[in-house]
Amino acid sequence: MKNIDDLIFEQVQVLASGSQSASPYVHKKILILSTDRTGSNLFCDVLTHTGLCGQPQEWFKTDFFNAYLKLPGNEKASFQDYLKSLLQNTTSSNGFFL
Repeated sequence: MKNIDDLIFEQVQVLASGSQSASPYVHKKILILSTDRTGSNLFCDVLTHTGLCGQPQEWFKTDFFNAYLKLPGNEKASFQDYLKSLLQNTTSSNGFFL
């Protein structure tokens, strides 16, 4: 069974590969803030499955940024590099980054 760090690393690998279809522009940026155990994962899963709201995830947790730094060639990446990768690879085709 994979641990949480392995799962996060896999998600970041997919993000960095650019294999997901994403919009070349960002029309709207939306940030969802929540506390633990409030249904935010379910909410973001529903938004993801609509295909209209990008790929909502806990992208701003340090675990995700640290996993991004472990990718080959990203060892010295800045948070701005990570944010640029997020915007390029998780924005929906209609321009929404969530």
